[in-house]
Amino acid sequence: MDAKEVEKFMSLADIWWDLKSPVKYLHSMNNLRIPFMIDGLKSTGFLKKDAENSPEPLKNVSILDVGCGCGILSEPLTKLGATVTGVDGVPDMIQCAKDHAALDKDLKEIKYFSETIQDFAAENKEKFDVVVASEILEHVTDKAAVVKASVRCLKPEGSIFITTETKTLLSKWITIDWLEIIGAMPKGGHELEMYITPEETQKLLEENNCTVKTVRGTFYNPYAAKWYFSPFITWYIMHAVKNKEKPQ
Repeated sequence: MDAKEVEKFMSLADIWWDLKSPVKYLHSMNNLRIPFMIDGLKSTGFLKKDAENSPEPLKNVSILDVGCGCGILSEPLTKLGATVTGVDGVPDMIQCAKDHAALDKDLKEIKYFSETIQDFAAENKEKFDVVVASEILEHVTDKAAVVKASVRCLKPEGSIFITTETKTLLSKWITIDWLEIIGAMPKGGHELEMYITPEETQKLLEENNCTVKTVRGTFYNPYAAKWYFSPFITWYIMHAVKNKEKPQ
């Protein structure tokens, strides 16, 4: 992350858990991205078909949350039984995540690390069943390095899930010219030139020995504070599986 991106996130640390603030769109995203993850893990046979009927459908699943921020995704994944590790390159965000998790004894097992995913991956090769990189690629300059390091942490036949914004003028109009202006997303938090298309993300994953299984467009309705799958892509969510062996 460059200095400008770090400064953006440091400025948000105090409001990350305020559900009336512009970051509530990330809290709402859990209602879409977590079921998508469970469905993806069921489709690969990693979870049982009726996993969602269990109070802890992710029990004993090791998950790495890349760019975890203040733990908005890490916490609910933990409450579903997963063993979660969060990594973020912004120290203020990790401290925010630790402070909030400390308020709930059921979250004491979350491990948070304040370092880049590249540094973390150097010591954690193929340790996780699942890697999630949600709403992070649009904030890093070297996207290839982040994807490579994220996949390095993933076990063979494990799943990686990515959510981010696509790089189109329509996406800019919705996420920046509309949602930021009406206060539904933090102002100045996004830039079109930092976005990445699904095709580019898929290429990065394939270059790192992964096969993409599913890509779906998503859309946020700020008035209902709700996410939907969408036939047109503003945001997208992608599921890929790390190949057991590299293709010949």
